[in-house]
Amino acid sequence: MNKIEESSWQVMLSKEFTKPYFIELINKIDTDKKDGKIVLPLPVNSLVYRALEITPIWKVKVVILGQDPYPNYKDAMGLAFSVPSYRDAPKSLRNMFKELKSDLGIDNKFNDLSYWAYQGVLLLNTILTVNNGQPGSHKNYSWQTFTDEIIKCICVNRPYVIYLLMGNEAQSKEELIIANSKSGSYDIIKVPHPSPNSAYRGFFWSKPYSRINNLLVKNGIEAIDWRL
Repeated sequence: MNKIEESSWQVMLSKEFTKPYFIELINKIDTDKKDGKIVLPLPVNSLVYRALEITPIWKVKVVILGQDPYPNYKDAMGLAFSVPSYRDAPKSLRNMFKELKSDLGIDNKFNDLSYWAYQGVLLLNTILTVNNGQPGSHKNYSWQTFTDEIIKCICVNRPYVIYLLMGNEAQSKEELIIANSKSGSYDIIKVPHPSPNSAYRGFFWSKPYSRINNLLVKNGIEAIDWRL
């Protein structure tokens, strides 16, 4: 499963792969596969770490945290909230695009968010795998320990990063970010989750995209082109 050998993340995370929690995590995934379960995203060996491969640590400007991959083999692609462009946008992504149009007048037609990732938006799920048709099935596999280390690496090694924390799950990482970041090296934007259950409770009209770009420019960093 280790497909990030040539990325800058490898040096930062190399010790994690030999720790007991990670070995146990991989064993649980292997057991699921032996039991006939389909582990997503597919193919597992090339897409689990896709967010890290597209956005090396030296390039990270913005972090957007998701939860776990879509539990559908046609949708899961290793980037939080993103699906292949030939697939219909899930409800949360549709709401993200609605807010983008309200905020910046951008009307996106493509649902693959890779272009954001290539510009330095790390689209990181806190859980990197899931069984097909079973949302949250790997919640207790210790992926959060691994992805917490990713966040710590960013806090320590990047001069300035914006964290967009959408919803309670993502906002639970706020203390981790504050505890590990240098003073003045980050900004945190907190908004409700874009799911249909919470989008009208404050996600809509929160203007996260323009707020991110204003903060980037204020800190001398090129803004994100949100168009797809």
